Amino acid sequence: MADRMTFRQALAQVCCPLLNFDASETYGGAHLGGGPRDVVAARIERLNAASDVPPLCTADLECGPGNMLGLTAFPDLMALGANDSEPLAYEVGRVTALEGRSLGLHWTFSPCVDIAALPDSPVVSTRSAGRSVERVVKTCRGYMSGLEDHGMLATLKHFPGDGYTTFDQHLTTVQSPLAMDEWWQGPGEVYRQLIDAGAKTVMAGHIALPAYDQPDRELGLCPPATLSRRLLTDLLRGELGFEGLVVSDAMGMGGVAGFMNPFESYARFLEAGGDCVLFARVTDPRFYEEMEGLVQKGLLREETVYARVTRMLTLKEDLGLLDDRSPPSMFDASSHATLAERVVDGSVTLVRDRTGVLPRVLTLSTRVLHIVVASDYEVHKAAYDGLSRALARRCSVDTWVDPGPQRVFEHLRNHDLDLVVCSIGAASSWGVNVVRLHGPVARNLMEGWMRLGTPVIFVSHFHPYVHLEYDALMDCVINTYKSLEISGERVVRGITGEAPFTGKL
Repeated sequence: MADRMTFRQALAQVCCPLLNFDASETYGGAHLGGGPRDVVAARIERLNAASDVPPLCTADLECGPGNMLGLTAFPDLMALGANDSEPLAYEVGRVTALEGRSLGLHWTFSPCVDIAALPDSPVVSTRSAGRSVERVVKTCRGYMSGLEDHGMLATLKHFPGDGYTTFDQHLTTVQSPLAMDEWWQGPGEVYRQLIDAGAKTVMAGHIALPAYDQPDRELGLCPPATLSRRLLTDLLRGELGFEGLVVSDAMGMGGVAGFMNPFESYARFLEAGGDCVLFARVTDPRFYEEMEGLVQKGLLREETVYARVTRMLTLKEDLGLLDDRSPPSMFDASSHATLAERVVDGSVTLVRDRTGVLPRVLTLSTRVLHIVVASDYEVHKAAYDGLSRALARRCSVDTWVDPGPQRVFEHLRNHDLDLVVCSIGAASSWGVNVVRLHGPVARNLMEGWMRLGTPVIFVSHFHPYVHLEYDALMDCVINTYKSLEISGERVVRGITGEAPFTGKL
């Protein structure tokens, strides 16, 4: 099939644009940024109708489809890691595949196999399964197998490994500080084991590995993996033996876009050993002229493009996509919701209880103040409200949002309260270069109100290492690894001792 394509058709087949436009030609893939399920399904249907060759429809289903598609919601991948159960991770992968495939998706850019080595990493955090090779491999192997056994391509990301710096590849080229022996014992071992387990696709990150690579001649800086033949061909395909498809991370991210002209970066990625250009600017009116110009300059070979098309088509054939475009039948939503509850129940973790605050007896006469200290309160309001409701079912509770430390101090000095529950909302987000609780809202933790004698329980709803930054003032800390509305009930059952915490950080 590839040999019957014009060069422009072949170029389109190695591109996976962000589908924020109505496609009128055939692309190798198309990325759905998320939305209501009926909207996503309709967009995929229109795309298929416009395509001569079925595209690989992709999404970021990092731990379940809930975030992107409004289907069954799960906490983040670190919650699966906290359960420490490969069979459970397999089940979440299975559910993700069934729900994603029901809309016409074929490929998820997950799992994130980065190790959460540095607590302040702005990108990794709860997207990782954990801080150890063993935890990451066990969890991601289960999730990957559950996806692929049920018709959804998985992707290992972000090669050669994020999580070791405080830089964000959305903004800049991350330079991994690892020596090669450290790399082989860490990210290299993760990739080795998961490639051996049958991984079919790997995402190249905008991450450099100076210990293995050489500086770019023009800039004098080591290039990201997306531009490095040393990393993609010599290390990934050569030393690790990966024979599957290599997709780039989004090519508009600062970690690669700040390195060179965007069209030249597409060509260099393909020549370095990559196969599929994510978020290529295919709607730019000069896209094809720019790419053909690079062929004329000798920066891109036509045979390279056709070789990458062959790998894309082979993958589609293996999926059965070239024969049948129809999505599979519907799924049992109630059983999937029950699985999400299992993940939550097993993941919530008592990180520390230095002063023996737990368990606490809560009765209708127990007076509790629930303080919410969150950088993005409105975005995650449902999670904080879920905890307030769970407390209100058992005791008398007042909820204050961003009250300021002086107000809290005066209230605790002048009122006889039995307990303070302080919700910490510090969610990671792309392109902000920080994972910590930040901004003026963080001032709520000043003035020492947690040292006035009233027991205080801190609940970290997102950032799993907030207790390391606020080490002295947080005696009792509970992690949820991204709270859902149902997480509050599980937290309170742990506080009362009704259901002991079993999660493992």
